[in-house]
Amino acid sequence: MKSNSVSRPAGALTRRAGGLLFVALLLGSVGAGGQAVSARSLANGRLGAGSHATLAGQTIRLGVWANPVEFSFYAKLVAPFEAQTGAKIKIEYTDYNTYWTKLPTQLAAGTAADVVLINNNLDLQQQSHIFADLNPYMRTSKLSLSNYLPDPFQLYTYQGGLYAAPVNVTIQLLMYNKELLAKAGVSAPTESWTWNDLVTAAIKLTLDKNGKHPNQPGFDVRTVVQWGFWPSYDSESFWDPIIAQNKGTMIDPRTHKYNFEDPSTVVALQWMHDLAWKYHVMPGATAASHVKADPFISGRAALSMQGSYMVIQYLQQISKFKWDVAPLPHQKTWATNDGGIAMAVNRASSNQQAAWELIRYVISQQAQLYWGSHREGVPILRSAMASFFTAPPASAPTILREMTHVINPSLSDAWAATKNGLKIQDGVNNQIALLLNDKSTAAQTARAIDTLANALLNQ
Repeated sequence: MKSNSVSRPAGALTRRAGGLLFVALLLGSVGAGGQAVSARSLANGRLGAGSHATLAGQTIRLGVWANPVEFSFYAKLVAPFEAQTGAKIKIEYTDYNTYWTKLPTQLAAGTAADVVLINNNLDLQQQSHIFADLNPYMRTSKLSLSNYLPDPFQLYTYQGGLYAAPVNVTIQLLMYNKELLAKAGVSAPTESWTWNDLVTAAIKLTLDKNGKHPNQPGFDVRTVVQWGFWPSYDSESFWDPIIAQNKGTMIDPRTHKYNFEDPSTVVALQWMHDLAWKYHVMPGATAASHVKADPFISGRAALSMQGSYMVIQYLQQISKFKWDVAPLPHQKTWATNDGGIAMAVNRASSNQQAAWELIRYVISQQAQLYWGSHREGVPILRSAMASFFTAPPASAPTILREMTHVINPSLSDAWAATKNGLKIQDGVNNQIALLLNDKSTAAQTARAIDTLANALLNQ
């Protein structure tokens, strides 16, 4: 689901990830059972001889949002599939905003690509009308969901049908500028960090033009030249995981009503507000929106809470200082979230079987290893996940191990599964923007969200 991002750099394939579920990213076998993949098709991504004969000479249209660099990534991703099958993949790409402006019209007219890259900008009911159910293809291909991270599949499941196959996931990380931390005498963040540890470090790392910290007399927040903390100012990378870390709820799993007035959620909202307006370690939402360049890349932010999609950008664009990654801090529990992107088969396509075979390849070991090793997303396939968590940055391999601590806090945040889910998320984002601009209290924000969201549920 596209977030109402206040300030976020342009970017990577997974940066506008879909709706979010907080999950236990356990490395063991979890999820729906199923038969093992036959003929090693899942392991190596190769199709049987019959599929080769069926696909040879066919053109499969693949619609994606991408910039020219990402287009090149997709072209290289599908090249082995073309070589193995004799099929031709026609990649149709444009920037993200244009993509989502055109796609609804194309789907309505029946002119969209055979395979469509999606997130939760389309709610589940919409998906069930315009995309093919992939469950029969999964069964015929003998793919076992236990080989994949299971929760992202829930984002595309509606009334028993699977209307898109997740191809990667996005997790949230704490990036840090090693040189700024060393200069301030701040130790590198670890999995033991709590919210208090983050605040303490961020105060030491925030400086105004006169070199004063927020806890010193004469500090002027209007002249900050270095922020201690910089979040992504959206649900995916900021308030969803923060609320989960305090074991708050957004949707009550018993009543299926929105419940931001849960006391634990209100405390989490208050802490987010206080980062800007009490501790002064990050700017308010409007001030952040006026910053055009990524402050972490420019060296103006010491700690940055971002999605894993930013790893590749930081590796490519940061050369003036050393940086690293750490797990998010915790409060009552450890929590991150996984979003990501998925591929769907256009129900209007006359080439649905071929479209499925392309998706089947993209979620295979061969393609997933390529995806992970190029840092364009954390592979959805368990056996390929480690390919993303490699150095550099130096601590990246430890993140995979740390993900075993990420637990499911029973937070039901399946926006697209609720009635008027997209309108509700827009309303949530707008209310939290008021909070982060000090225009509303945490309690007022929670009450406004519940009133708005539950009214939309009842329409």
